[in-house]
Amino acid sequence: MRDNLPTPPSRSQALYSFAQENGLGLLVNKVLGQGLLTGARRSQEPPVFGPGDHRLRKRWYTAPALKMIEDGPAEIADVTGSRDTDQLVRLACWSVLERSPDAIALVGFTRPWQVAANVAAVAQGTPSSEALTAAREIMARVQERLDEASPVWWEPVTAARFCGIDALADEFVLSSDIGFTSVLSP
Repeated sequence: MRDNLPTPPSRSQALYSFAQENGLGLLVNKVLGQGLLTGARRSQEPPVFGPGDHRLRKRWYTAPALKMIEDGPAEIADVTGSRDTDQLVRLACWSVLERSPDAIALVGFTRPWQVAANVAAVAQGTPSSEALTAAREIMARVQERLDEASPVWWEPVTAARFCGIDALADEFVLSSDIGFTSVLSP
């Protein structure tokens, strides 16, 4: 399941409860929000993705949305007193791990050093309940602002045009059985 700091607990609590009631573990992915919660993506330099990448349709990777997202970790840093990325990783991971003793956080990485950094951050132990609560509340407000601004996922034509693939956008045949990825993939 997907869960991270901006995810409202009401969206995931039923799965945590079901797992606990039935003695099941949970493999939780996107704990770092595909790098969005670590500062790896900046509004000044929005990422560029290749054709077929599902993130082309995700509005969160645009400069205005990235700015909203950046405000959250900056506010968390003000509250915790640390601008260290490791502390954001620690808060993000423990926000999932402390919800269930049987949760496993699947933390993404693109470089080997990130694996060591992620493990080291978690190994520091559970942050204070005050820090976890503050991080959740701050990122919940970020999620609300993102939701109010527009849907997370763009429809295919808008995404193609945003990425400068106007010719492809003009060729789209919108139907319920053709998705953006299937059109771009061979």
